[in-house]
Amino acid sequence: MKFRALAAFLVLAASAAAHAAETSAAADINARLAAQMKRIDEARRTHQLTAFGYLSLLSEQQDITMDAHRAMADGVVTAEERRRIDIKLDRASARIQRLTRKAAKAAEPK
Repeated sequence: MKFRALAAFLVLAASAAAHAAETSAAADINARLAAQMKRIDEARRTHQLTAFGYLSLLSEQQDITMDAHRAMADGVVTAEERRRIDIKLDRASARIQRLTRKAAKAAEPK
């Protein structure tokens, strides 16, 4: 009887840990998306982005958001889904930085 109780406890503990990790992955993805949107909006507000750059970055963020929603739809974000979304988020972050630097450089007086 003690063995069954211990086995049940271990299964529940492992399940809870896996659920916490999945929830953490979804929360991390959402936090990164929110931070990137904040950077984009701030850059647009301070005229560090052109209208085209702003729309381009918004389109990219929408694509990443749709991928994240698809990954989270079944309640489980697999390691492969997480890796793919992380790569897209990293690329988007680099584009935000590159486009804001490019616009800032163009605005510098010569």
